[in-house]
Amino acid sequence: RVSAYIAELVSTPIPQRGAYAQMVSAGHAGRAALYGFEKLTVTSEIIRATKHKSLPISVSFEDGNGVKHEVSINHPDGAVELHFPLATLNYISWQGDNPTSTAVDSKSRLAHCQFLYAPQTLLHNHGIKIHIVTFDFPSMFRYETGWMDKVNRYWTDLVD
Repeated sequence: RVSAYIAELVSTPIPQRGAYAQMVSAGHAGRAALYGFEKLTVTSEIIRATKHKSLPISVSFEDGNGVKHEVSINHPDGAVELHFPLATLNYISWQGDNPTSTAVDSKSRLAHCQFLYAPQTLLHNHGIKIHIVTFDFPSMFRYETGWMDKVNRYWTDLVD
């Protein structure tokens, strides 16, 4: 059984956001690749905060096991990362000031998301930028004895 965990805000300033995003994405996406997950979707979404004019701002969503998660950004350099299971839907539904959905491949079973602050621009309110990478189990896993053990080991290692 997959155990749910709560994301905590990492409010330590990140000096080079771009370098940090590449390092994080390579690290966690690389871990999923080591376990044999196949990358399916790479996209991003910005959830704009129209009602909350200052920090903190939050976004929530429900994972594939029905567990509700809420991510809050309290500082402009704050970042949160989550891995979570996906349902058999072809989207992730985000709830915030402006609820929206992000389309993903319908075969996706695992999502890795990085949540960052998106500053206000001349045309848009501030918000939370979400980098999304989704994965599926390799087709060979489904016919291999013990493939679910590999999936469970992935989640156990991730939480540890």
